[in-house]
Amino acid sequence: MRSVAGKSITVSDTIETKFLDVLAVTETWHCAREDLALRRCAPAGYSIVDAARQDARPSSTAARDGGVALIHSNRFTSKRLVFGVKPTTFEVLGCTLRSASAAAVYVVIYRPSTLSLSDTFFDELTCSLEIVATFRNPIVIAGDFNVHANNINDRHARRFAALLESLDLHQTVQQPTHRDGNTLDLVITRAENQPKSCVVDHTGYCI
Repeated sequence: MRSVAGKSITVSDTIETKFLDVLAVTETWHCAREDLALRRCAPAGYSIVDAARQDARPSSTAARDGGVALIHSNRFTSKRLVFGVKPTTFEVLGCTLRSASAAAVYVVIYRPSTLSLSDTFFDELTCSLEIVATFRNPIVIAGDFNVHANNINDRHARRFAALLESLDLHQTVQQPTHRDGNTLDLVITRAENQPKSCVVDHTGYCI
């Protein structure tokens, strides 16, 4: 998203007009949970689970690039997940959303494009996804991975796809999510819980 500052009304309106129950947001650039721009992204009847950059400082470009959040309807109660690993190559936020009749695990991931696709990234991602895969509830993993998932000739994309297959996970987004024509923003579920449709609209949201 590259900062929610100045975009709060757009995000809030998108949630309401598209009747979204859940919206994952990456690159919020927020420095603290109390960030006003982030708070304003949630319409009435919605709550936010967020993770600001740990080293967030207004003068730091590296810190400014991060931040992730999950905005959800208050029809659900949320419980934040604590992972046993602390990745250094990407940001991760997880929580369980529960209604009166169902529950699901949501995970938001952001990997900065300024960091290389290293063995460390794949090792940390493997550890994180192995933890998520142990949950019995349906899981939804969404975010900006900055992996060219659409390019079968890309060795990193092939390695990423092989990792998902090994955990019985399926990547749903099949359209470009970046102006250069690549698919970087992904929605991942178990194979048996794939969404019926996944459309990328002109604003870049995966719906």
